[in-house]
Amino acid sequence: MTCGPAMQQTSKSRAVISAVYRADEVAAVKRLLPRAELPRDGEMRAEALARRLVETVRWQRRDAGGLDAFLVEFGLDTEEGVVLMCLAEAFLRIPDEETANLLIRDKIGTAEWESHLGGSESMLVNASTWALMLSGRVIRLHEGPPAAGPGCSCRRP
Repeated sequence: MTCGPAMQQTSKSRAVISAVYRADEVAAVKRLLPRAELPRDGEMRAEALARRLVETVRWQRRDAGGLDAFLVEFGLDTEEGVVLMCLAEAFLRIPDEETANLLIRDKIGTAEWESHLGGSESMLVNASTWALMLSGRVIRLHEGPPAAGPGCSCRRP
């Protein structure tokens, strides 16, 4: 029995991700470094944005909301927290937008975001949970049901 088109696409996605999963870091940095250079005005804008973000997080932290509430709800003791950490970490090494999109599709579509609905007093966390849940559902609808059957190695682990 063969896998349907949706599962073949997932297999292709996994192949692209696997190809760069344990890439040599020195080679990856050499390849990506030219893309990371900013003109001086870009550096100044990035620094100003970073400063504003840090100040905002520090201010919100006083109320135990914002990012802290997000980290509490999606801690590393949950599958969804691990998925988010994996994405955050992987984006530092992903070489292109297509691979990033494949990774997002692979990770967001497999988590059980529903278990976090209403789990926080933070509106930001609850809105993010809804967005992640709906994104996961759209991804699963797009991919279709997993093709199960003898000889099919396209199942998710």
